[in-house]
Amino acid sequence: MGAIYVLPARPAWNTWFWPFVYAASAAVTGLFTIYIWAAALDGRVGEVVLLGINKATLIALITQAGTILAYMLFLREAPYKDPRRRAIRLLAGDMSFPFWGGVVIAGLAVPIGMTLYLQAMQGAHFFLAVAVVGLIGALIGGIAIRALMYTLGSEADPIL
Repeated sequence: MGAIYVLPARPAWNTWFWPFVYAASAAVTGLFTIYIWAAALDGRVGEVVLLGINKATLIALITQAGTILAYMLFLREAPYKDPRRRAIRLLAGDMSFPFWGGVVIAGLAVPIGMTLYLQAMQGAHFFLAVAVVGLIGALIGGIAIRALMYTLGSEADPIL
């Protein structure tokens, strides 16, 4: 899905980081969905499997954070000069609230914090709560990053 955004006509989209951002986002939401099913079947699945899913989800979240960071670095170093397509809009400009609130806090910090806590506890019995809150946060973060990406790539075009 992300490969369709690799377009020279849209400089803020013209990077191969987007397919990886989308793949990481899909992995996170998919793993949280599997996590919910496994937590709902706690008696059949077992704690070892749930902790394994939690660990895989944590790895996917860290990967997603890395891909978003790589895209931010791409925007910072991009050769085009249009200020409407610069990373500063996400970090401190008009798009900072959806970026920091939606992508960073709801989409990354809360799910990473919960999965790390559960890994540290190794015996916690609130797997379903972690999975549901994590999925909600991942969905918020996924929607926010897609909306921000679309705005950065198309806002300068008066046709869109």
